[in-house]
Amino acid sequence: MALRTALVAVIAVVLSAALPAGAAAGWATVPPPVAGQEVTALRAVDARCAWATAAGSLWRTSDGGATWDEVKPPAEPFTLLQADGPGSAWVTSPSGTDPCLRRLFRTVDGGETWAETSAPGTGMYYYTVAPGEPDYYEVWTSQSVAGPWFADEGDGFCAEAWEQWIWGPMWGYIPLGSGATLRHTRSGGGAWHVEYATARDGDGNLTTGPPHFSGRCFPQADASFAAVLDWPTRGLAVSLAPDGSPLRWATAFPAVDDQTPVLLRLAAAGRVFWGNAAGTGDATRNLWWSDDGASWTRARVGLLTSWRAVDLCFLADGLHGFLLLAFDDGSWAVYGTADGGGSWQETGLGGAGWAADDCRLVPCEGGASAWFVGPGLLCRYTLDEDDVRAPVTAVAGDDGDWHREPVTLTFSASDDRPGPVVVQCREAGKPWRAATTLTIGPGKRGANSGVHTVLYRAVDAAGNLEQTHLCQVRIDARPPRTVDDAPAAPIADDTVITLTAEDPLSGVATTCWALDGGAWHSGSEVPVRLGGKRRLTPGTHWLAYFSVDAAGN
Repeated sequence: MALRTALVAVIAVVLSAALPAGAAAGWATVPPPVAGQEVTALRAVDARCAWATAAGSLWRTSDGGATWDEVKPPAEPFTLLQADGPGSAWVTSPSGTDPCLRRLFRTVDGGETWAETSAPGTGMYYYTVAPGEPDYYEVWTSQSVAGPWFADEGDGFCAEAWEQWIWGPMWGYIPLGSGATLRHTRSGGGAWHVEYATARDGDGNLTTGPPHFSGRCFPQADASFAAVLDWPTRGLAVSLAPDGSPLRWATAFPAVDDQTPVLLRLAAAGRVFWGNAAGTGDATRNLWWSDDGASWTRARVGLLTSWRAVDLCFLADGLHGFLLLAFDDGSWAVYGTADGGGSWQETGLGGAGWAADDCRLVPCEGGASAWFVGPGLLCRYTLDEDDVRAPVTAVAGDDGDWHREPVTLTFSASDDRPGPVVVQCREAGKPWRAATTLTIGPGKRGANSGVHTVLYRAVDAAGNLEQTHLCQVRIDARPPRTVDDAPAAPIADDTVITLTAEDPLSGVATTCWALDGGAWHSGSEVPVRLGGKRRLTPGTHWLAYFSVDAAGN
């Protein structure tokens, strides 16, 4: 109890300073899931909901950390990757058969059940050439994976870095190359394809050096997912939209002596923050930002002249953010910005006695909140402490039926606080846009037919972002296809002609037929009689038929 009391006293001193202008609320201490146990990882959804690992277990809070509920992970050991909803989280676990492979799991019900999908592997492995011979050698490959990060239930990215070399008694150490690959999935990890990879020269060697990665799901109008990569010898950073198209490319980083990044983050609207290794003099102001990847501006952090950037995060509005700094005397501090990183001021959160590299700033996937995780200290920041609930969006027009005409979805959002609420919507694989209606219809000759998944959410004036919701629009503008089994040769006995209709989308509703221009009948069987009152006379007869699907085609 005495130790706990002393810790609370230290925290009270650390948090006693005032917040900078432009921040309407401040940092509040949060009890950890297990008293006296360090939080080793934390992923936040908003000011109330967060997932954490502590004492080797998985935990979830829905009241801002006031209470924590233990969640049974799908496998052990596990790594908490991402939390994107009150009941939704992603974790990975090593494969039991191959330690270089990983298993990827997701829950949408708070951990009651977990569904497994695939994830690129990570680890180190080798094979031996000419084993047992004096000139044998080993080919080693080291592979590491950053991510995956998911923008929603389907779209996600992961970045892979790998190095390969030869080692042998007669060969020594011979590097073969290194490289990076950015992979993209549209199926929640069901399948991955290469979005970007480093190039090779004619000898099979890589033309670039080892990469550094940073990425996160960032709720913004033009890119719900953002990944940043860089190769020191060439310099490349890219922000990707959900469809994989690049929004920002950077071909040159700031002209400084040491271009090895120690910090690479992306804020809203594609702004890239880049921090190089600490130097001397004015070069120690080592944080830069760029909106176009061509021109870079050095960030000014108060009146400080000597510091090292350790971590950085931005809230969903892209304006408010926090920067974790380390100083030569072993102390650390968190600075804040309210103008997108143009200027930074003290927040009052800081201290000494810990290594700043053991601390992390964790942005919320949605909302105007962030968390701070350090040894013995867990804090939460909320831009507006009185408004921590996200708006609620309803949709009209998603009736679940098939349509052959355009369908318009109408979104309406409500909030428990006054102020503007912006609805964002998009079709899966396309960028977000601010709109209250979305129309999906067929193209020429039935193009664009199929099931269209639509994602929608809303954000309020305080920056609280609603969890992404899904609905589906079913478009079928293609008619069914009907075939018959009428014999080509003349028939001499009664027979039945069968009509088979197919429609892969909405399905066949009915099939109709008529003989020799007579009355139309419903059904898939056409009786042909050569005797009786309705017998057909010898000669050629015409059978007409058509089918109608559930959409009315």
